[in-house]
Amino acid sequence: MGPQAEPEIVAFAVPVNYILRMTHDDLLTWRQWYGLTQAQAANRLGLTERMFRFYESGSHPIPLKVRLACAAVALGFIDYAGPAKKPTMESLDGKA
Repeated sequence: MGPQAEPEIVAFAVPVNYILRMTHDDLLTWRQWYGLTQAQAANRLGLTERMFRFYESGSHPIPLKVRLACAAVALGFIDYAGPAKKPTMESLDGKA
């Protein structure tokens, strides 16, 4: 057996100005670029679909944490599993 090839690492550049000044149009473009529905994009960013729609429509300013989450997706971070589930009494007792 020969040595295994190292996996290729691809770096993506995300302009800081893009993140700091992301508009609702930019958010729409981001979602469309990744081929996501509003529900999928909301889940990927840890938001409710309703809040995502507010941000994308421009009726609410996009918080920095959402802009940073968009950058994380652009950089290839995919380990986020959606919003945290509220703990139940069973899970707190170690029964679930």
